[in-house]
Amino acid sequence: MAAGRGTEGPVFKVVLLGEVGVGKTSLFYRLRDNDFKESVKKNNVVNSCSKIVTVGNHKISFTVWDTAGEERFRTLTLNYYRNAHAVVVLYSVDNPSSLHFLPKWVDDANAYAPFGALKLLIGNKCDLGSEIKPDAIDDFKSIYCIDLAFTLSAKTGEGVEEAFYKIAEKLLIDLNAKHEMPAFLKIQGDRVIVSHADETKQKNSNCTCG
Repeated sequence: MAAGRGTEGPVFKVVLLGEVGVGKTSLFYRLRDNDFKESVKKNNVVNSCSKIVTVGNHKISFTVWDTAGEERFRTLTLNYYRNAHAVVVLYSVDNPSSLHFLPKWVDDANAYAPFGALKLLIGNKCDLGSEIKPDAIDDFKSIYCIDLAFTLSAKTGEGVEEAFYKIAEKLLIDLNAKHEMPAFLKIQGDRVIVSHADETKQKNSNCTCG
């Protein structure tokens, strides 16, 4: 599925999934405000925010959707998944049961998200120390065809910027494979680079001589 187009680069939709209490809304506010809220009121609506990631000198936009409490009723609408480029399944590293319940969310993502949407596994609350064995994470990634996996802390911000930079790179690499890469971005191996020559050429082509 093609990415949207912002004024400076692609726009990607990312949805957050997982059990109550794993920190989806905390991650949402960390992305939106670069802040941690100790107590968040659940209002049973879907919220979205924008997150900008800089690749080279260009800005790549994410639209991040949080369930804001609706996940407890398992009544997420198809609109929540529609046009998603990536689905984040979130667990808490200090709570092994939060990983145990993730398969049902992966099943939902497979059923309702667009074909080819990335599946991302994120372990939140790394500031508390992990109670989950690395082998369990590796098995989950293999069984459910997870594209990328990260651990981070919505509370401290540790790993958040790094994770979303890597997600942006992966999405851009996928765009390149589909021949939809913006002209100013190029692939070199498994990295995304900015083509300044193309950018300069594009600027010059827009100039008129008097």
